[in-house]
Amino acid sequence: MNSKNIRFRILLWYSLTIFFAAAIIFSGFYLVTRQILFAQVDKELNLHAVKLAEIASRQGINLHEAMLKQQLYNEFSDIPGMAVVLLDSNASLVRSSFTAINPYDAYNWLYRQARNNNQAVFLNQNINNVQLRFVGLSINSDDNFLGVVLVAHPVEAIQKSLNVLLKTLGIIFGFLIIPLGFYFNRLLDQLQQAFKRERQFIGDVAHELKTPVAILTSGLELVLSKKRPIAEYHRVLKESLIDVNRLSQTIKNILDLAWLESENARLPQSRFNLSDALNELAEIAQKLAAKKNIRLTAEIAPGIIIAGSSDKIFRAILNVTDNAVKFTPSGKSISLSLKKLRDQAVITIKDTGIGIPQTELPHIFTRFYRGAKTAKTLGSGLGLAIAKGIIKAHQGEINITSQVGKGTCATIKL
Repeated sequence: MNSKNIRFRILLWYSLTIFFAAAIIFSGFYLVTRQILFAQVDKELNLHAVKLAEIASRQGINLHEAMLKQQLYNEFSDIPGMAVVLLDSNASLVRSSFTAINPYDAYNWLYRQARNNNQAVFLNQNINNVQLRFVGLSINSDDNFLGVVLVAHPVEAIQKSLNVLLKTLGIIFGFLIIPLGFYFNRLLDQLQQAFKRERQFIGDVAHELKTPVAILTSGLELVLSKKRPIAEYHRVLKESLIDVNRLSQTIKNILDLAWLESENARLPQSRFNLSDALNELAEIAQKLAAKKNIRLTAEIAPGIIIAGSSDKIFRAILNVTDNAVKFTPSGKSISLSLKKLRDQAVITIKDTGIGIPQTELPHIFTRFYRGAKTAKTLGSGLGLAIAKGIIKAHQGEINITSQVGKGTCATIKL
């Protein structure tokens, strides 16, 4: 993908933003959880460390006295699950709950930190393959540094819980970021297709308006190029009026279609008798069909009431019926029916015309689309697009099936 492409840059910045935002949120959640879990352990450790430091500080300078060792031993036994280490001012071991361990390697950092700080110092340390949470606290008596007391508690269970949490957050992070990336990429595809359709729409509109305007202009320029008989002026004006009406109808169709496809489109909703509307439409269709010597039959169930805009629905059905008349040869037939099927009104317009090739069926509702066999038939290619827009706005559906040479059947459900 071209890095200079605006789509690539949008996807990159979106992905990076989501990645870092999710990473910060998940990291924050992990750290807060860790802090909460260790806070209670630290509180208990510090409580025991302070108590031991007070006992040691009361004994004065020598932490190696037998009495102090016994007091500390008694204190150790009262702290189940915890380990205690006492170091003197030279970092030498006074007493330890641990066995077979090098005090310098295990306690050096805590000893130095505790000696240089007046507050407790905490550290996680692995001792004999056991994960421990240590607290280090300096022992002072009359401004004299006597040593350091270390108290530890196993935190393996907490650490395992945190590891499980970390893995879980990692899995959630992966399942969140990757699908969002694909989703956003698909969204960009849809936007790109939408922009492409709009550019195509503008181009089609320009083409549809350019031709009649050019015909009007050339006709009027020609008639004004020299003096002509009154009858010729009348003929040109009459032809121009036909072109103006055709142009006006195309513009009206374009505006209607744009309005129907907008998100803010709101159709007036009122209950009306669809059966009566279809009977009226059948009369109009009879006249259109008679001009081409086409037989039209209508079978309309009475008393079917629906909610919606009667004018808009009438126009949608008329557009489909008009198409049936246009593409049905002389001597053939068209049938129009209305029936109630459960909670739906079903309108069927079936003709015995030229039919639509299967390759063209997916495109028949596309704006300005005209099939290969329709080039000689008058029209703008907006009729079916408008019909579908109206029916969709009424939460209905329209489906068209066809066979070349046998005819086409349009089914509208409202």
